[in-house]
Amino acid sequence: MKIATLTFTDTSNYGALLQAYALQQYLNDTGNECEVINYQNKARKFSQVSGIRKIRSVVWHYSFAPLFENKKRKKQTEWFRNNVLNLTHKIYKNSDALRTLNSSVDCFVVGSDQVWNPQNNGFDDAFFLSFANEEKKRISYAASLGSADGTYLKSKSDMILRINDISVREKQSADLFESVLGISVKTVIDPVFLLSKEEWINHLNLSSISTSVNTDSGYVLCYVMPGDQEIVEKIYSIAEFISNEEGIRIITLGKKNYAKAVGKETLDGDAGPEEFLKYVKDAAYVVTNSFHGTALSIVFRRQFYSVLKKGNKRNNRIEDLLHSIYLSERIVYSDTVFKKSVDSRIDFTRVDQTLSAEINKSKQFLERAIEEGRKKNG
Repeated sequence: MKIATLTFTDTSNYGALLQAYALQQYLNDTGNECEVINYQNKARKFSQVSGIRKIRSVVWHYSFAPLFENKKRKKQTEWFRNNVLNLTHKIYKNSDALRTLNSSVDCFVVGSDQVWNPQNNGFDDAFFLSFANEEKKRISYAASLGSADGTYLKSKSDMILRINDISVREKQSADLFESVLGISVKTVIDPVFLLSKEEWINHLNLSSISTSVNTDSGYVLCYVMPGDQEIVEKIYSIAEFISNEEGIRIITLGKKNYAKAVGKETLDGDAGPEEFLKYVKDAAYVVTNSFHGTALSIVFRRQFYSVLKKGNKRNNRIEDLLHSIYLSERIVYSDTVFKKSVDSRIDFTRVDQTLSAEINKSKQFLERAIEEGRKKNG
């Protein structure tokens, strides 16, 4: 089958790019020909702000951000996008332009990541495959609604119901579908889990990847998604506790304002997606508030802690994942005292048993949906 996937790739976010790659690679590994649609709708970049804040955001993005951005990280990220992702040669900038893909594609897959979150997709109907012709197979894989509510979901119901096979990533999303639209949809696992640890290492040749900071000795990896200083402080307090108990250093990925001047810390602001994976793979511990930082720690069987803020809907995706594989004890809320002993290690034998069942269920969903599309296309 000639398959085109639609997700967020016009980004420097590690998780977004790596989940796009994982879905692409899995579809290719199972005998299909997959391209990732190079979709760059500029309106999406500023979808989370309005009014004067939007104007300031646009001015910052085009005038000042290029002066401050890390050029090496940008270069390594662009290399990954252009050489590892199998992007369409053409760049598509709106839903009308996407319609031309109908002449060459058998099946469209939207997902994963927060493609159905209006704060992320810019209220763009393309992410509901509105451009796909009726005779084309249409699938959503592990689509996430993020902070979307029932009103938004209902407003998109006509397009959603055109999708032949619907799956979402979070249980809360599946519950919302049932309560608002009255339909039952599948819950499947994020694409990064479709590839095993060994497949990630071999496909991307991670053993040969070099990083700015040496990864030979043990370290605690801090990966911080920006926006909440309380979370930042909690991540560092946990990392420092582990560092002192284990006698290992701290490596932080990201911008300088999310690093802390502690004696055992090293900052790497240059890492691209492959370097990020290398750091996760080789870490003794990972402390993060990132969904994909958490997910990839599980893939690579790293000891980790996920730092969250109580009552924040953005936590749903991490809480859902960890509850489903009986790892909720790895959640540390920012208003609690971290008391866990570093001797409290994850038993990945038990985790793998539960996770394998979820991965198999998710693969079966995809393979069945694609096979039905293959039969439909003759």
